Amino acid sequence: ATGGRTWRTVEPLEYYRRFLKENCRPDGRELGEFRTTTVNIGSISTADGSALVKLGNTTVICGIKAEFAAPPTDAPDKGYVVPNVDLP
Repeated sequence: ATGGRTWRTVEPLEYYRRFLKENCRPDGRELGEFRTTTVNIGSISTADGSALVKLGNTTVICGIKAEFAAPPTDAPDKGYVVPNVDLP
């Protein structure tokens, strides 16, 4: 496994070309095969909207809190969104 990681670092194009010739990916999946995916909506009970998504070994969780406010009287058709991102 260490040799494969070294080869992937030193010659990444050749590393991936070898798998393309064999019609597979380094993790053993076929080229058209997707990773297992699951989606759980409403996973954070204190959020107005949320989802937990798992894609292979990657997990992402997103929660949305919304606060509605009246727009300024001089711009009644204007509003704004303030995004906040927390990463470990």
